[in-house]
Amino acid sequence: MTSEDAPLAPHVCPHPESYHLVWLAHDSPSTAVVLAQAGIESEQVYRSWHGGFGAVLSAEQVNAVRGIPGVRLVEQDTEGRPAPYERTTGDPVVGSYLVQLALGADPTVVAGRAGVTPTAIFRYGTSGFGAVMSDEQLDRVRRDPEVTYVEDDAYVYLDDC
Repeated sequence: MTSEDAPLAPHVCPHPESYHLVWLAHDSPSTAVVLAQAGIESEQVYRSWHGGFGAVLSAEQVNAVRGIPGVRLVEQDTEGRPAPYERTTGDPVVGSYLVQLALGADPTVVAGRAGVTPTAIFRYGTSGFGAVMSDEQLDRVRRDPEVTYVEDDAYVYLDDC
């Protein structure tokens, strides 16, 4: 086994029964609104992406989140679970992905661990990278503990109006 084939450390949940992923509908309130309505403090959030968030939740908070309109799904997070992957509802760039990283993670290091050459690096506002990846590379990236979210890259068109 080469260093490129070595397994990556999984996402570790110290108290797995309290770690949850909350998936929001596209027309749902913002994450900040959901957190406020359910009484969730920002310190409880360990993962965030435009389609939801991961947080350490009490049973009462889980029930509160489930009652908020626009919350698609609340599910228990598990140790070793890959980072969430959201497929675009638009026009995807086939095989190209955008990867969001945890605060302080180095995009070039994370991409290198997965054997990926970034096509773009993001260091301001968010940390991450864009890259063309095979299915195997996508799986390796999603299993990296510093990856918080992966989404399809997509074409964006300006309206002619």
